[in-house]
Amino acid sequence: MDEFQYLDKRDENGLMLRYSARRLAKDVAEECVKKISQYSVYNTLIESLPKKYVEIYYKKLLYECFLPTANKIVINKWHIENAGKPIIKKVNVIGFPSKELLELVLHSNTIVFEHKTDLHQVRLNIKKCIKSVYHMIFKLKHTLIAKLYPLTNKKSIISSEHKNVIATNYVEGVVKDKRSDLLWLDNSGVKPSSVLVYFESSMMMTRHDQTDEGIRILKDYGVNCVKLWKWNNLKSVSPIDVLKNNIKNNRPVDPIEKWLIQASFTLLNQVEYWYSFFSDFKVRVHSDSNEYGVETIAKQVALIKLDGCSFGKMRSYPFTKKGSFFGHYNNDIFFAWGQHAAFRLINTDNIIDKTLLSGYPYHTRSEKIQKEVGIIKENFFSRGVKFIVLLLDSNHGSNKGLMQVVETSFMETFYQSFLNWLIDDEEIGLIIKSKKPDMLDNLPATKGLLHKIIDSGRCHVVDNPFQKISANYASIADISVATAFWFPSALMECVVTGSRGIFYDYSNTKSVETELYAWGENKVFFKDFDEMTAAMKSYKANPNSNPAFGDWSEHLDELDPYRDGRGEERIGTYIHWLLESFDKGKSREEAIGNANKIFAESWGMDKVIDM
Repeated sequence: MDEFQYLDKRDENGLMLRYSARRLAKDVAEECVKKISQYSVYNTLIESLPKKYVEIYYKKLLYECFLPTANKIVINKWHIENAGKPIIKKVNVIGFPSKELLELVLHSNTIVFEHKTDLHQVRLNIKKCIKSVYHMIFKLKHTLIAKLYPLTNKKSIISSEHKNVIATNYVEGVVKDKRSDLLWLDNSGVKPSSVLVYFESSMMMTRHDQTDEGIRILKDYGVNCVKLWKWNNLKSVSPIDVLKNNIKNNRPVDPIEKWLIQASFTLLNQVEYWYSFFSDFKVRVHSDSNEYGVETIAKQVALIKLDGCSFGKMRSYPFTKKGSFFGHYNNDIFFAWGQHAAFRLINTDNIIDKTLLSGYPYHTRSEKIQKEVGIIKENFFSRGVKFIVLLLDSNHGSNKGLMQVVETSFMETFYQSFLNWLIDDEEIGLIIKSKKPDMLDNLPATKGLLHKIIDSGRCHVVDNPFQKISANYASIADISVATAFWFPSALMECVVTGSRGIFYDYSNTKSVETELYAWGENKVFFKDFDEMTAAMKSYKANPNSNPAFGDWSEHLDELDPYRDGRGEERIGTYIHWLLESFDKGKSREEAIGNANKIFAESWGMDKVIDM
């Protein structure tokens, strides 16, 4: 069993302790970058590459590398303060790239850092080596195929009629009833043949759908696709080669700079790879919804070198806690639903030049989803249901380690409370929309109770829920109820489309969500689960007794100033304007400036926000 366990440990404000680790990781990453910015290698980099992206690249790299250690430190500190003694006096920092840099930044009287490989780490390293060899063989095989059969390259898939191309990484999938990487394409004016979807791995091709299904949908769209492992046209990029030689000529003054030189070559190799790829396929506009790792930043640097630009869109609703959303979005243009989300993003560590208010972009309901929702509603009403509750869950676990989420034992309580209410009250109907299919599968007591009541016909479990839009089901619910460790994105997409919604704040974020708690405590945000369920039953019995319950109506203008279901159209039209400018030979600054101007004229100056 791991010596370090989060369990239900919380800070002095009652906030779940994992949040403290994010804050610590942010502080350490920033201090580390202050130190490495004093080295000549770092200054050589920022002479040729955009400083702000080099800075966030290293901050995010060190942030993510330090997070495992940050988890251990905050748990250890909690034990000192609450149990009078530490769990351990030495913390293994083998995952951090420079022990010397960490010791320089993080002074501790209660803990010693060591690089010590234990048996578990040895096994992990062996697995990594095997995986690395496998990928090397896999890549060599497809490199050879690509060289022997050049038709696997871009010449076979990109028409010569297109001067410039829009590329997107396949991250969220492309099914229209779910979150989609191509949500913006329909009715945008962009020719599908000028769009390139690329797959970074075979695993990503099957994450959302079966491979054949995803490819079929892309063919129906009429867009182009490429598997990166079948592309091989890596070129030497002169400015990057010069920069590599300049760095190679630096003699490291200490172990920190020795590591920094290695890390700089990794960054430059990534930039060179994506420069070659984007250049090969004439990419001038790019999107990538991946929130983790640093390669998205290298892609942005490569785009700037090619006079291109990137756009991003919200996947999760921004959280205000220090250290959250760290380096997730680094784009020239970012689309947020409304001012509320946009101003929350300003307080995060992301490099965004302009934020545009698009409105909620997942509002279009297909005939298929309308039919599904209609059948649920009709079935409920035929069985005497008068009050429909949509339940939204999230990740859960035992917390017996360095991961802290909603505890499984509470998630059982959450579900059983509503299932028992359904048993007691024949007017109740439940729609269960899980985050992922295994959320319910890993709740044995809940599954057992579900089997007992399934014949009632008053409980509908959404099939294949991953990436499905919660708002579709909220449209027929009287109230949407969520619980989660982080700020509830699924709930926000329900309330922004007009549903009443409440949140059981499992993590107790009152110390950081001061604005929301100021108006919404015991109305939309609840810290006490029993109080929340009692208020809901009271509201069901007599809605007039508590009209403020779950009511976000006074704040909807901040969440989505349009509320017209045209969010995806605004994003797509903006991208069309960008591509038009690039096709006319405009620079990235001119293209972005022109698109921003038209957007502001169309929707209002207040819809374009400087970050």
